[in-house]
Amino acid sequence: MILSNRQKFSICFLLSMMLLIASGFAYAENFDRPLLFLNLPEDAQMIENVQFDDGDFIQTYQLNGSAHITLLRYTDFNMSIQDLMASEWEGAAAIASLGIPQISGQQTEGVRFKYADSDSNSLLITIVTVKAGQDTLIFEAVYPVQNGEDQVNAIVDQIIDSMSVVTMSNSDLG
Repeated sequence: MILSNRQKFSICFLLSMMLLIASGFAYAENFDRPLLFLNLPEDAQMIENVQFDDGDFIQTYQLNGSAHITLLRYTDFNMSIQDLMASEWEGAAAIASLGIPQISGQQTEGVRFKYADSDSNSLLITIVTVKAGQDTLIFEAVYPVQNGEDQVNAIVDQIIDSMSVVTMSNSDLG
């Protein structure tokens, strides 16, 4: 199989992100906890990386077009995806379940909806939760609807299709 330059760059970017995440967690007490790996768009720039003492984390990536993606890991997270959506995005509209099959054999849920913020900007939001043992891995993509609903959905669906759950202790990252 011959890879295009864009595919080669995406693979290199993914490997770089995996190594960055791996190095960030190399010293954590809970080294063998699962991570959600995925192919981020090429324009993704990490703008937030918060690591908690218990190994939970929040990472946010800024994308072109005023979009962002947030990845989270929480232990013993007891909220349903609907509760999570309601807690952060009160007033969500056009809510649709994504019917995502399991990711890496783990229980997975996904929802997509629209939200109008206080400035009347319309956003298209996708949330995916993956239950991996005691941990819940969360993916949240927030895109302005002005970027084109079909285009946004295609980008986010491609990211979701690339997702896998990896436990660092059994990974080949070293």
